Formats: sequence, structure tokens, C-alpha cells
Amino acid sequence: MTISTYNDLILKAARAVGILGIGQTLQTTDVNTALDDINLLLSQWNRKDFMPWDYQSSTASLAPGQISASIGPSCSFNIPRISQIKSAYSTISGTDYVLELTQSYEDYANIVNKSQTTTLSPQMAFFQAGWPTGTLYLWPQPTLSYSVTIVYQPVIASGVTLFQTINLPPEYYDALYWALAVRLCETYNIPVKQSLVKHAEESYQVILQANEPRSTNKLPFDTATFKDVIIKAATTAGVFRASKDRPALTLTEFNFNNALNDINGILYQWNRKRWMVWDLNDFSTQTISGQTSYTIGNGGNINVPRPAQIKAAYVRLLTYPSSNSGYCDFPLKVTESYEDYAKISFKKLQSFPTTLFYQAGYPLGTLYLWPVPIQLFELHVVLTNSVSIPVNLNDSVQMPPEYQDALYWNTAMRISSSYGIPVPPDVYRQAMSSLQTIRKNNTAIPKLQMPGEYASGIDVSNTIFGTTEGGIVIPGVANQTTWS
Repeated sequence: MTISTYNDLILKAARAVGILGIGQTLQTTDVNTALDDINLLLSQWNRKDFMPWDYQSSTASLAPGQISASIGPSCSFNIPRISQIKSAYSTISGTDYVLELTQSYEDYANIVNKSQTTTLSPQMAFFQAGWPTGTLYLWPQPTLSYSVTIVYQPVIASGVTLFQTINLPPEYYDALYWALAVRLCETYNIPVKQSLVKHAEESYQVILQANEPRSTNKLPFDTATFKDVIIKAATTAGVFRASKDRPALTLTEFNFNNALNDINGILYQWNRKRWMVWDLNDFSTQTISGQTSYTIGNGGNINVPRPAQIKAAYVRLLTYPSSNSGYCDFPLKVTESYEDYAKISFKKLQSFPTTLFYQAGYPLGTLYLWPVPIQLFELHVVLTNSVSIPVNLNDSVQMPPEYQDALYWNTAMRISSSYGIPVPPDVYRQAMSSLQTIRKNNTAIPKLQMPGEYASGIDVSNTIFGTTEGGIVIPGVANQTTWS
């Protein structure tokens, strides 16, 4: 049959796997399930380097002194949300300047004076892939009007409808058809034929070879709730199908609250994995002269959900603004080991802070600064963003499209385990693959740096942690005599 709409694609795939005979029609629920699978596939494709077939660029005009611009629909860069920028350059008075691009918040946090100005072009661009829009930060800030152009991979439109014409290159039709056939087998618990897997892999290889490694407009669950995700996952897990060992459950018999707890468990785990969050956030509090520690968590000095780790930190000197009308930021060395903090000889030494120790207590964590600041500073900590935890079944799913696919497959695995149903190998494979897609796109590795004491040639036996011999040391004073 000729494939021109997504409905044609669904019918062909359904016949290929044997859930639709000649002259038969699919029920509405089956069609909607297949359409969800198509949208989830397209969302996954958007996060794979080899799937988009070209590069696109977008330009935004920025005012003098403007150091950030939003990226997304109806933003400064009016394009669909993207997860990465491949390159960027600025244009001032007709001349283009290539920008050093970083996607690590840690590198951006280490810039001492983020408000530094220049009469030339910015040197660095940092992309924060937020949701639903991202932000591009530039440094230093030009005092002239300028424009910035970003180069990115376009998204393959997801959120498609049933009778929408398929607007993809011909080779993508084949890949989508075979991938959908494999998914339908997994959804309806039909053994996946090796020939289907082979055709799906071959069609991916054709696209990979054509595009070479290179680098959503609309959510596949645009109005979905967590209850919708649970029903789809439970169907895939097979709880609504009878087997020789157990009867089929009905929707009224199914324990939705237990499944919601499973989702919460998954999301709590995700929020503790750096590669499962799509951006980092910066939070701050003013220091008090002579105060050693500050609390962080709900109701703390920094009133945010209690973090498991501090990804980066710096202090901003508020007493003496720089000559460029900006404040100076000084990176802090973050240690999360109480053993290291305990080695500091004089914990109440008052000076310029250089080190932050985080004690991840509960319900409030504690931040210790050393040396203890005596001037007015603003303490900044960089934390991973968190995926919202649902409270009710009818809460809307608010996360990037590729996360919804991962949530669906991993929920199916948990529900299978909860009801004593063996997890089908294909469900496990899809769950792991969807997590790997997220891991690959969210990985942002800071630049490798030598510890300051090694790079500057300071005697590392005399550090803030005392001596290697365990003697008494006054911090910061080299070549001391010690008494054990």
C-alpha cells in the first residue's frame, strides 16, 4: 500500500505484526496507542545525532550590554526547543567572531566577573538547555549592538496527528515503519521476529550512513497525565492480559496508587543522577560576617528543595563593585567529605573564603564556608534541576519529550515486577535505550583543571587540611616547623 499519512503507516505496521487482518479495522484505542508510539519514536530521533538530516541556523539581535538570550518558541531565538548548540558566532559591524562554546555550568560558574564589558566581541557562549526554553549566556558583554548566530540540528516534528501527511525524506518512511512494527509487538506482547529487528536496524544504518554523525516542537503527550502513562505502561507490562498463571485485571481492579508510587520512585532516582537532569540552577544567599554555616533546603537560608550534592559554588564580593559596573565572582573549591573538613586546622579563621563543605543532612543540609567571610559576600551554589514529582494521578506530565518515553518504558518494567510478570527483553531494551539517549544529550563535562596548589608550585604538604605528618600547621604559611 502507498504510505502518505501516519494512518497509512499504522495500518501497514499493524498488518505486518498480525494484529490487523485483511478487511479489518483497528479500534480507536489501538490507533491512539500506535500514534503515541510514533510520537515517542520521533521524540527519541530528535535526540540522536545521526537522525536529523541537516543543520540550521538562527540569529538574534542583542542590545549593548545584553549577556543572555532565550531560545525556544516566541523567544529571542524563535525556534523549537533544542538540547544542544553545535557552534555559535557573533557579528559586530559586519565582522564575524567565532565563540568558544561550553555546555557545562561549572565552567560558566568559574568566570570571575560575569558582568565584565568589552568593546569587542564576546569570547564565550554557554548554553543552558532548560525546559521549556533554553538560555544562551555570553561573556564578556559587548558595549555595542551585536547579533549572535547559533548552528543547531533541526527537530523532526513530533506531536503528529493521524491523517497528517508524513513530511520526511523517503528513507525515514522505512525506518519509522519497521521501528513502529517492533514497538507494536512489544505493546501487544507479540514475539518480535528477528526479521523485523533486522529490517529496523538496516533502515537505521541507511540513515546513519547518509547523514554521518552530526549533530520538539510538540510533546507526544501534549495533554497527558500520569494516569495516561500508567495505563499505557500497564498495558505493555501485560497486567490486562490473562495468562495461565493469573487472570487479567480490569482498570477498576488495577492499583493506580501503587503505580504512581512506582513513578515517584523512578523520578526520585532520576533527580539524584546528574545525567538525568537537563539543566542546572544557581541559588544564592547573602553571608553574615563571622557566620560559619548556612542551611539549604525547604525553609533554610537557601530556600530550595534539599539537594544531594553541590555541583559548583562561588562567592560574589558585594562590598567593592568592579570598575566595569559588575561584581567579581570567586570560585569555591567544593568538598563533600566531612573527613576533609575535619582536617582543617583553624575552622573559624576569618579571611577571604576559598572552600565550601556541604553536609547533606536531612531535612536541611548545611553549607560551611572556610575561611569564614568577614566582608559582605553573596554565596552562590549551582544545583541540578529536578523533575517534578506528581502528587495526583491527574497531574500533567511536564518534562521534555525524550523523558516521557523513558518514563513509559521504565514504569512498564516496574509494574511488571510489582505483579510478578517477567519483564520482556524488548521492554528492558527500550527502557535502557531511552535512558542512554538522555545520558548522551545531558552529559556536560567541565574542562580538566589542575588543583591550584599543584599548578602554582606551592608545597602541598601545607594546605588547609594541615600537614601530611598530622602536625600543627597555620594555614597558608609555607615551610613551617611542625610538632607531632
